[in-house]
Amino acid sequence: MNHYECDLLVIGGGLAGFCAALSAAQAGLQVVVLEKTAQTGGSSAMSGGCLAFAGTDLQRFHGIEDSSQLLFDDLVDVGKGECDESLVKLYTDHQLQTYQWLKDNGVVFADVIEAASGQSVPRVHNVDPADMVRQLQLAALATNKVEVWLHSRARRSAAQRGWPGGRGQY
Repeated sequence: MNHYECDLLVIGGGLAGFCAALSAAQAGLQVVVLEKTAQTGGSSAMSGGCLAFAGTDLQRFHGIEDSSQLLFDDLVDVGKGECDESLVKLYTDHQLQTYQWLKDNGVVFADVIEAASGQSVPRVHNVDPADMVRQLQLAALATNKVEVWLHSRARRSAAQRGWPGGRGQY
C-alpha cells in the first residue's frame, strides 16, 4: 500500500469539501481532496444554488434592509421551536463573512435577490451551483497546497471502525 501524508484529508469534492480544502490551504495546510467519481461537484453542483445571506452589498444595492438578527429571528420562527438556537446564532453571526469569503474566492452571485418562504425580506442570493464549486476548486488548486484525487473512494477496514482517533485506509 502506498503511503502519503497531508495535514488534512477531505472526503468529497463538492461545495463543503472545497470550502474546507480552500480554508485549510489558506491557513497553510497541505490538503488532499478525495472524490470517488470522475469529476468534482457532487450533489452541490446539482443543487438549486439558492443561498440565504443577510446584510449584503447586493441587498443594499436593491434597497433591501436586512440584518443578522432579522435572519436569526426568521430562521428560529420557521424552525417552530425545533431548531438548535445556538447553531442558528452561530450561522447568522458569521454568514456575512461567508458571503464575502465566497465572493473573494471567485464565486459570482446573480444580480437578483429573491424572497423565500418564511423570510421577512428578500435574501436569496443565487449562484450557478456547478460554477460555484468550480470556482472554489480553482481557488484551492491555485494555492498549490491542494491536490484532488479523482476515482478515489475512502474506505475504512473493520479493525479501524473506532473513528475518531483511528486511522482509515485511503
